[in-house]
Amino acid sequence: MSTFADLGNAVVTLLNGASGGTFTRSFTAARTWLVDFDVQSLSSLRVSVLASQLQSAPFDRGRDALCHYTVEVLVQQKTDGSTAQIDAIVAVAEEIFDFLREQDVPAVDGATTLGWQHIPVLNNEALLTKNVATSVVIMTYGLQR
Repeated sequence: MSTFADLGNAVVTLLNGASGGTFTRSFTAARTWLVDFDVQSLSSLRVSVLASQLQSAPFDRGRDALCHYTVEVLVQQKTDGSTAQIDAIVAVAEEIFDFLREQDVPAVDGATTLGWQHIPVLNNEALLTKNVATSVVIMTYGLQR
């Protein structure tokens, strides 16, 4: 399996293995390569994990490089467009952000967490035209290769 898949699976395992009460709403995270769900299937909270990017920089004078892998956690749900419903989705994403920044990635040997980002509303067009709110947590993991 690829490092992308390993990191994505590790994040899914962390999220789904969190103890009860860690998040205010229940969900089952799933790893995917494509985030394009039918609006009707988003009537309940959807948490998708997508390994999306690889960047590298020389680590030393040899050929070793420090690779930066980006893993995105998308929290989505169809809403009625109200601020209260969007707030609830953003809150779950923020809880995921807080949870993941406290975690190591034990399933991927040598991976370390380098950074975190939370984008409260990722896709304004989907929110305006389909009432689908998407909040994303972006994690950057480093791995020497």
